[in-house]
Amino acid sequence: MTKTIENQEFVQAYDNGGHVYEDLVLRKCKFLSSGVSLAKDPAQRSVVRNVTLERCRVQRSSLGCAVVEDVLVDGLQTADLLQARGTVFRRVTLKGKIGRFMVGQLIGPGYLNTPVQGCV
Repeated sequence: MTKTIENQEFVQAYDNGGHVYEDLVLRKCKFLSSGVSLAKDPAQRSVVRNVTLERCRVQRSSLGCAVVEDVLVDGLQTADLLQARGTVFRRVTLKGKIGRFMVGQLIGPGYLNTPVQGCV
C-alpha cells in the first residue's frame, strides 16, 4: 500500500543510515537542512525504494550513500546544489524541471582510496 504525503515540511530531518523508505508518494514537500543515509559506512546504507517525488523542493540538504531504486522524481526545485555522495541508483527516472544536482562517487571528503570507499 502506497502512502501519500503532501505539503509536508521536513526540517533538520537526518537519517544516519540503516533505514528503509518505501512505497511513498511525496508531493509538494520541502526538505530543509535534511539528509538521507548520511552514514559513512556503506554497510549502513539506507534504502529508498518505490518512491515518487512530485514537485518537491530541497534546500541545504544532501543524499548520502543510500541505495535508491525504482524512484520517480517529477520536478525538483533546488535552492542550492543538491549533492548525492556515494549513492547507488537503480531504475531512477528524472522527469520535468530538475534543479542543480551533482552525483559523486565519493562517500565524502577524505575517503578516496580507502577500504570503505571501495564498497561503493
